[in-house]
Amino acid sequence: SNDPEPKRLPSVERYHCATDPQSVTSWGKRAAQRAVIRGDAIQVTFAARANLAWDRLGPPYWAPNALQLQEPFCPGLSRRIRLLGLVTNHGALDLEVPELLLHLFPRWLQAQFFFGGTMEGVMCKKTEGSSTMVELCAEREKRLQRRLIRKGNHLRHRRRRRRQGRQNELRFGRLKLGNKTRKHMLEGRSLPNPRDQRLLFVTDTGRRVQPDLITTTGFLEAIWLDRRFPSVPLVLFFGPPVMLLTATDVVDGHVAIVESYWQGVRRILRRAGAGEVLIAAESLFRAEQFFWQTSVEVPFLRPMSTWVNATYSPAKAPFQGGEILFHSRGRLKYEVDFITTVKLMTGPRFPYQVVEQKNRVFPFKEIAAFHAVVIIPWSPELCFLRNLFKMRMPLFVPDLALLRNLVHIANIRLMPYPYNQHDPQSNRGLVEAVHPFDPFVDTARSPSDVIGTKARAYWAEYSEYLLMPELLHFASAADLLAKLNGMEGKKVSQRMRAAYLNDLQEMTSFWQEALPVLVIR
Repeated sequence: SNDPEPKRLPSVERYHCATDPQSVTSWGKRAAQRAVIRGDAIQVTFAARANLAWDRLGPPYWAPNALQLQEPFCPGLSRRIRLLGLVTNHGALDLEVPELLLHLFPRWLQAQFFFGGTMEGVMCKKTEGSSTMVELCAEREKRLQRRLIRKGNHLRHRRRRRRQGRQNELRFGRLKLGNKTRKHMLEGRSLPNPRDQRLLFVTDTGRRVQPDLITTTGFLEAIWLDRRFPSVPLVLFFGPPVMLLTATDVVDGHVAIVESYWQGVRRILRRAGAGEVLIAAESLFRAEQFFWQTSVEVPFLRPMSTWVNATYSPAKAPFQGGEILFHSRGRLKYEVDFITTVKLMTGPRFPYQVVEQKNRVFPFKEIAAFHAVVIIPWSPELCFLRNLFKMRMPLFVPDLALLRNLVHIANIRLMPYPYNQHDPQSNRGLVEAVHPFDPFVDTARSPSDVIGTKARAYWAEYSEYLLMPELLHFASAADLLAKLNGMEGKKVSQRMRAAYLNDLQEMTSFWQEALPVLVIR
């Protein structure tokens, strides 16, 4: 193909990494240097058609101190790190970093979660498989009950809540509505109350103190936390693009608010440069999108989903009721057409039954009973994909020829909503020297536009569907059925387990060095 290839990572190595070697830590710098040397060695050996000594090369991005979990983990700190995790946007993503850190370093962390915001109810319904979320939702229910008792008159309170709900639609804004009366950046946002005692820790003596480290997944939350706790280190682990929520202010003409927002983002970036904040994306695609909008490199940390409570275990054998799950939103035309085609092509000799998800929430323990999951994507990354990977579930995803027309659907449906705007102070020359295409505008061009076709192929290469190891790719409905028919699920699952454990060891190395940099001052 003559299409440009992504330039940000070595072409061989980029398919096998859980953390970005372009990291702010010394671990990342050593890993990046080693990745280049290793990549050169692989290319030279391939060119010479010689046998490669993989055991001598070692795993990709192996940190020199990967196994050195000796005391003290954080020199100078005589107690456990007080970790506050904000769960305010997207349950699975919000839980990712704090749950991972608790899994890796349980002896060194005292964790506490703040659960709030307008998405509480949605997160309780959709975030499945986490014992932490079960506890947070139970506590929320108790708070709601206490609130009802305090109000006394339930009927009057219900009417008031209904009225308040209508007011909140105007106050908090929607994608199509916005908030035309907003006077400052944080007004009408779903943010914690600064006086909420759940933001503080209680010592053995009963004194309330600040956290040592806070995790969040939203840029607005990070700006608010920077003002509320200016001296507390932050981990900002983001998914959606940096301007997704603030673009309503662009639509409403709030020029001063948009500039105030970018000033807040720049302050977070300056703190990151000083080692006080770690900004990381959930995927390479989002890290490069952030680079396009800010001209600042940030690492990506692939979700490890340590909180998922199930493992691959097919319930029924092939030809005896064994099932394949098709994961889709259930309301996009190409999803319906593809699944219908697959069903029409299956016959009595096909060993599995096809089950459509249709955006339903399946418990992970039920998903574990399927023989495989087929992903029909609509965006460049899917947190659910990594949840299933942790379960060792065999995963079928489209190949590049199909992906280029699928992973940009979410962006195409949002444009021309101005969430693609970049920081006015970003270095556009640097950005355009690295990426030849705009990840927002160019990927939303007409199918007949040559630039749009090349841009979709270029940016599809950054999607998780091509970067994660041990995924099974299909080129068409017929190709998918042929590969499902010959699938050896248990062998695939074993390879996925080995890849996951390698990623987990890599992630341990990353956080072993990053945490002391953030916490110890």
